[in-house]
Amino acid sequence: MKSQNGSWGMFLLFPSVVVLLFTPLYSSVNPSRVDFYDKSNNHLMFMTFHYNAAGVFTGRTVYMADSTFKREVLVTANDVGERIETSYDFNGDVSFVTKVQSNATTSNFTVHDQFNLDHVGGPVSYSITDPLNFNLSYADNSFASRLSYSEDASGNLQSVDILDQTGTMQYYGIFSSTEVKIRAPHVNKNVNALIKTVGQNGIDLRLNLKVKSVVKCELATLNGKIACVLFDQEVPKGDFSRTIKTMQQEVISQGVYMLLLSVNGKTTASTRYLSIASFGGAQ
Repeated sequence: MKSQNGSWGMFLLFPSVVVLLFTPLYSSVNPSRVDFYDKSNNHLMFMTFHYNAAGVFTGRTVYMADSTFKREVLVTANDVGERIETSYDFNGDVSFVTKVQSNATTSNFTVHDQFNLDHVGGPVSYSITDPLNFNLSYADNSFASRLSYSEDASGNLQSVDILDQTGTMQYYGIFSSTEVKIRAPHVNKNVNALIKTVGQNGIDLRLNLKVKSVVKCELATLNGKIACVLFDQEVPKGDFSRTIKTMQQEVISQGVYMLLLSVNGKTTASTRYLSIASFGGAQ
């Protein structure tokens, strides 16, 4: 990473770093989400945080700004007390492993991909300059970045700034405690429904309706935001089937989505859908 363009390297670095460092701050309310922006206020990506019943941080899900899924990260500890963050792609395959080691004054972490290739140029160390500020350095002691947090009057995290070696903000994150959820399928006794993908650019709808109904098939991001409507019309009573060519739809980013089938406004079936390339043929 360090050998790449500096701003790109920092962009790859800070999503791993921010969650490594926010948990020791002991907010009275655990944030559920952080949205990241560049210094021109362009929305880049966001993460949702996960906790166990005791409120201990256990992982996060990473999305791009348009809510397309990028990776799932699970946090564990090994036998020697190192913190392990394992990133999984949409297939459940390991894409990155971050290993964190800590002592009384400083900590460091490494990031390796599934081929055990180093992605941060050796251990990156971070030191606490005060309870809300962290300096990060590469293995050769050159500057990596500085993270500066802010809190509200109750001690809850509000924001984090990612600064370069001159102290200029390059990125910032806004913490929040709100999150949208995918709609759960609804049991509808008036319809038997099947929705499935056909290859990488088709969707099959199979319905048996006991009454005439309005049927809608939508593509949604994994946190519930509708990306596009694939089918929306009134369907007569009886058997109905339709194959939809998704490549003929509007352009969206590649990534993992949910197919949602609703009948008369109630979600009846859902399944995951992987878009390899943007709809409309865009890459």
